[in-house]
Amino acid sequence: TRGVLAGGASPDNRNILFITLASTGTITDSGGDLSANLLYYGAGVSNSTRGLICGGLTPTYKSEIEYVTIASLGNSQDFGHLTADKFGHGACSNPTRGLLMGGSPTPGTQISTIDMVTIPTLGDAQDFGDLTAVTHQGSGASNATRGILFGGRYVGTRTKIEYVTIASLGNGTDFGNLSRTDTRDGGSVASSTRGVFAGGHQVVPASGDRTNVIDYIQISTQGDAVDFGDLTVARNHMSGMSNAHGGL
Repeated sequence: TRGVLAGGASPDNRNILFITLASTGTITDSGGDLSANLLYYGAGVSNSTRGLICGGLTPTYKSEIEYVTIASLGNSQDFGHLTADKFGHGACSNPTRGLLMGGSPTPGTQISTIDMVTIPTLGDAQDFGDLTAVTHQGSGASNATRGILFGGRYVGTRTKIEYVTIASLGNGTDFGNLSRTDTRDGGSVASSTRGVFAGGHQVVPASGDRTNVIDYIQISTQGDAVDFGDLTVARNHMSGMSNAHGGL
């Protein structure tokens, strides 16, 4: 029913906002806030009841995980911690598990770690496995079975798509490649069949270029992404949400 947005890069932006997915209209302030520990560049996972906000910057790197009850909102509550302080990790979930993939634990570094949280409970993240390469600022999407990570910041991951099987533990597997050149920091969404990756920061041909390209994949197969269409404008540092992700 609802999509939730939390925090942001403007000074002291701890607001928790929401939209009603089935309608159009302006984003609404929930009246709740994140704690002072989480402000921006975290990642979100959810089931139909809870939304979790995981890690980020304040501007120091953080490991805190907080949650909101989506139907009631209000201030976020403590859930636990990631396995390390980090930001820029890709996220996906099914109704039980949330995965936080890759990220940066210190300035100029990136990791391949995949963290796992059990959304209906409280507690710290556990190790799930590793991506095929160290990466951060990729974007995650999922259906009930597979989690997908699109792109990344550095050479070797910028056009890469990989996947994991959420119900099991294990390492990432190569899925295919994006249709465009060298992209990270886009927004991604999923249905039960498709994953869609939109926009982002395109390193080539010119550093800092934004892109308006939208790619999609069929989650149950492997292969390269196919052009879906274009955003209304080129943009990056986006977040995506849908009402059918992760088996909801």
